[in-house]
Amino acid sequence: MNRLIAAFLAVLLMFYTPILYFAQKQDAITQSYVSQETTKLVNAIKNNGYLTDSMYDAYLDKLDNTGNLYQVKIVHEHEIVAPIYDEAGDFQNDVSIHYTNVYEEDILKEIYEKSGMYTFDQEDYITVKVNNRTKTYASKLQQLLFQRDIPGDQIFFTYGGMIRDENY
Repeated sequence: MNRLIAAFLAVLLMFYTPILYFAQKQDAITQSYVSQETTKLVNAIKNNGYLTDSMYDAYLDKLDNTGNLYQVKIVHEHEIVAPIYDEAGDFQNDVSIHYTNVYEEDILKEIYEKSGMYTFDQEDYITVKVNNRTKTYASKLQQLLFQRDIPGDQIFFTYGGMIRDENY
């Protein structure tokens, strides 16, 4: 019995541990790649003030190269400045400022079904959140080793900022 346990531990240490280590390293590399590509997309949007179907398709193609499935969430925050009037209709020398949000469903509808380009105004905000929807190889190996469910979100990144220009 002791020899069986010793053999099992030897196999675990010789094969399983290095495989798990390299799978975790691959997740770290993938995380870095997803971060880099998301940053490139958001910076292009911030610098140009628009998102086109070709920009978004190229981004998704780069994410697909990792072999994982991802959920991408895009939020566009647009500032609205409205003058404040009293009941008589006189301007009160004040304005109210609030933001409206446009989400990826409406943005993707605009770029794929309508004009092919979604435009932003200068000083609007864009945020892109990416996380994996499928379990990575390292997650599957950990789940096998520990015999319990491991959270699937191993690769995630959020990046955004203010739109600087309108080049459309």
